[in-house]
Parts: sequence; C-alpha cells; structure tokens
Amino acid sequence: MTSLSRRGFLKLSGALVGSWTLLGVGVGRGQEPIKIGISISVSGRFERPAGYLFEGHKLWAEHVNAAGGLGGRPVELIFYDDKSDPAESVKLVRKLITDDRVDFLFSPYGSELTAAVAPTIEEAGVPAIASIVATMKPWKGQNAQWMVQFSSPAPLYLAGAVDLAAEEGDVRTIAILYEDTPFPTGVANGLRERAQARGLEIVLDEKYDKAVTDWTPLVAKAKARGAEFLAGGAYFPAAVGITKAAAAVGYQLKLMALVVGVADPKFATEMGPLAEGMAGNELWLKVVRTKGFLVPGQEITNEEFVRSYTERFGREPEYWSAAGYGAGQLLAQAITQAIEATGEPDRMAVRDFLFTFEGETIYGPYGVHPLGTPDAGLQRRKDQFIIQWQRRDGELTKEVIWPAAMATAEPLFGWPRA
Repeated sequence: MTSLSRRGFLKLSGALVGSWTLLGVGVGRGQEPIKIGISISVSGRFERPAGYLFEGHKLWAEHVNAAGGLGGRPVELIFYDDKSDPAESVKLVRKLITDDRVDFLFSPYGSELTAAVAPTIEEAGVPAIASIVATMKPWKGQNAQWMVQFSSPAPLYLAGAVDLAAEEGDVRTIAILYEDTPFPTGVANGLRERAQARGLEIVLDEKYDKAVTDWTPLVAKAKARGAEFLAGGAYFPAAVGITKAAAAVGYQLKLMALVVGVADPKFATEMGPLAEGMAGNELWLKVVRTKGFLVPGQEITNEEFVRSYTERFGREPEYWSAAGYGAGQLLAQAITQAIEATGEPDRMAVRDFLFTFEGETIYGPYGVHPLGTPDAGLQRRKDQFIIQWQRRDGELTKEVIWPAAMATAEPLFGWPRA
C-alpha cells in the first residue's frame, strides 16, 4: 500500500513553495529523504509548459517511492515558484542549495532561466540536470562540471522543417522571426544555418522584444518581402500571435513552422481551422519504443509511462512531461550507481555518471560531451521530430512529418488550408 504525503502550495516570502513525497513499500518513514530542488514556473509566461514538466517530475517521484525508493530512501521534491523570472530563479536556486540543503537539482524550465542559474549551480558544485533546456550557452565552450543538458540544443528544433521545405515543398525563400531571448535565438541560428546549406534565400531575419504582443507589423514585413516559408517564434503566445497575424494580413504561405506552442494541444483548440497545416517541433513521441531505469531491477517503458501519466492526470503527456519523467530516470540511475559504489548518494559519483553515461530513458537517447572538454555537458544524442496539424476523420490531429522513418503522414504545403 502506498500513501501520498504532499504539503501543498504555501505562501512563503512571496513565493509559492511546496514539497512532494510519495511513501511506498520498502521506504521507511524515518529514512532521511534524498532531496531534489526545483525552481519551477508555477506562474508567469512559462507556466503552461513548466506545468507539464513538473507533472513528469512528480509522477517519477511517486513511481520511485512506490517501488521502494533509492537505497531504501524516499526522494523528495522541494520546489518554489520562480514566476518565470530569471532573477527570481537565481534567488530560489541559492535558497534551495543553502537553506534547504538539497542533494541534487533539476534546472528551471527553459533556456532563459537555466542560463541565469547555471553560474550559481557551477559555483556551488551541485549535480543538476537541465530537463528541458535548449540553449547551448551554459555548456558551449564553458567547460561545465556540474550540470548536464538532457534535451536537444535549440539549433536542431526546426532544422527538419527546412529540409522538408527545400526537398518537398519547392520553397525558395524564408523569413525568420524570433524572440530576443536565448532559446528562440538558438532556434533562429539553426534555421539560418540550415537555410543557407539548403540554398534558401533569407529575405527577412529579424528578432523582436519578448514584450511584443502584436506580431502584425513583423508578419506584414515578411509577406512584403515575398517569404514563402515563415519560421521561428518563441513560446505559446508567439505561436498563437504569429498565426493570427498571418491570417489577418492575408498571408498565403507554402509552410509555417513555429516552436513550442504549435505542439501544445491547446493550439488546435484555440486556433481552430487556422491550425491545419501548421508545423512545429516535438522532442518525444508516445509511440516510440523506449524504456529507462526506475529502481534497481526495474525499468519502465514509454508505453507504461504514457498509460500511467494519463491515468494520473486525466490526459496524455506532452514532450515536456516526458522530459520531466525521463530526467528523473537519469538521476535515479546516477544515484543508484553512486550508492552501490560509495554507500551513499555521493555528489561527485552522481556528477561523474551524468557526464559519462550513454543510454536511454523514456524520453529517448542520452549522451553529453564528457568532462574536461570545452563543451562538457552539452547534449549530443537526443533526437527531434517535426509535427503538423492535419485533419483525420474530420478532427485535427498531430502528425509526424519528419524524419521520414517516423512519419505518420505526408507533409502538407500551403497555408492557410481553408
């Protein structure tokens, strides 16, 4: 029998705070927990994807503790609301390290906040997994020693869409619009490089401030320049705003591909017919046959994760959810190896495992540049997918259109579809 012990969200020093522990068979209530800290965006502009990520973390903690914990000790998630603010996140990570004395860390959601806290993590020497962070800034040429990147680097996010546009869509011109923050800038860098390699003419390459709420002038400029392919964006509001702006100016495109927001199921609900033909990125698929560590002698498959998550939260997981769970699997394996080698969850042993392990979790392949190299900790094995909203039996569904080996449908060219 298992029992859930959750101290809910409480107001403390102006920030939401809580902890999450599931006590299960083989986990002694008197055992000192292994404490894992998270600065997470419970509120603010990253609230939606961060919420999915945190659900993945929570489900992982529940599963581990229900299975007996790690070395007989429960894992406890200690979390604070960073309000999607980098400065707040830095303060909270310091608090987790110095006041809460956490053993390990999951990074905040996203590139902007993780880039901000990276120096604090490195200075403190706490092993950390950047669960869903695409910027290369904390690792590229930094010789990092304590934090590893779990997900794909930003330049790869929409590269497959460029390949499709050039190879199958007869596209010759592209406009790149992106928010002036680390993750979207990285996406734009990848788009620019791949477009040049594919011989596409970049007719507009423009960044915008993260405070922008009306993308009409930028989209109108892309239309005036004759761009057949519009790509880039940032987060969910940008995906919605750019799509609406394109419709408002009567933009006829061969393809539009925007990051993050298009993959969210809420996008199709909010956009209706305008969602059809829209492309975006996915970092994980529920149909991929992957598996990963849970506790010694026990693994969980991607199929089992999807089923358990759906039962737990009443809807299917998104790639953010899978990243949260998969990062937990990686950390659990690192902690287990450390306990077996040293008798305790030794930080140095955990750190060394994170930088040397090559394998997979339910999220897919994992492997980073090793310690002692300029790009230490930078992800180099995680795969990517391009999805597109298409109609199947009258309903909008997400279909994989790249790579060809994983495709569930042929790509559609021409937007809007109506």
